Amino acid sequence: MKYVATFLASLLFCFVVSAQTPAPAPVDPQYQTFSVTTSVVSLPGGKSTFAGVDSGITFTPTPNVDLLERNLIATGAGFSYFAGGFNYRIKPLSIGLNNLSPNVNGLRLQFFVTASAGVNRITAGTVTAQHYGFTGGGGVNYSLTKSGSWTLGGKVEYAKFPGFANNTWIAVLNPAFHF
Repeated sequence: MKYVATFLASLLFCFVVSAQTPAPAPVDPQYQTFSVTTSVVSLPGGKSTFAGVDSGITFTPTPNVDLLERNLIATGAGFSYFAGGFNYRIKPLSIGLNNLSPNVNGLRLQFFVTASAGVNRITAGTVTAQHYGFTGGGGVNYSLTKSGSWTLGGKVEYAKFPGFANNTWIAVLNPAFHF
């Protein structure tokens, strides 16, 4: 009985001590200098939709700006888009979400606007046509790890690809590895 009483007293002491320990402050994940992304997208073009691959690499020179290189390829349609662009993170949205609730770490969410411009190439048989194209939109990334090495994100972009899809919208959900 003495051991049971000692065990219950120590268990009660642990609960009291842990109840007095304040919750740690949310940590802003550190995002590394380079990241690699790839995802499958559906590209509406002409009167049908084509499966494509959206891949690229980003370089982060400042905490809020990414410079990106982007390749969007749909081999079934003979379409490719090679571009450069940027992502700009909107930090006040993450901070506001973090301050909204003590249970949600809003700093693990990155809200951003994105844009890219480049050349889109359409190949039909032996004929190849090149045009200038651009994309622009916004999205959110969620840090899956405390270090920010892996993120899962999504974005919606308006795309203008003359010769393929002059005015269209693209939705992308992709993982990213940061190093």
